[in-house]
Amino acid sequence: MKASHPEVAAAHRVNPGETLRKVRESKNLALNDVAVQLNLTAQALRNLEAGAFEQLPGHTFARGYVRAYAKLMGMDGDRLVLEFDQFTGTDASG
Repeated sequence: MKASHPEVAAAHRVNPGETLRKVRESKNLALNDVAVQLNLTAQALRNLEAGAFEQLPGHTFARGYVRAYAKLMGMDGDRLVLEFDQFTGTDASG
């Protein structure tokens, strides 16, 4: 029987919002400009980048925001959504 090690799982959790923020900054894109392109408020985008997903309208919306943001940045949306699921400890069913 394998023992569960939550501290190991937590160490591998990556905030996809942080990843997206770094890519946005590397492309010299302003937060407000990206928010407009994603049809989000600047505050919603700040929350997403900070990993404050509980401040967004809901889990399904947050997943969609991550996917749309990844697409806008030319990244693999599926990978970022998987990181989101791992970071939040949830999956597509919420």
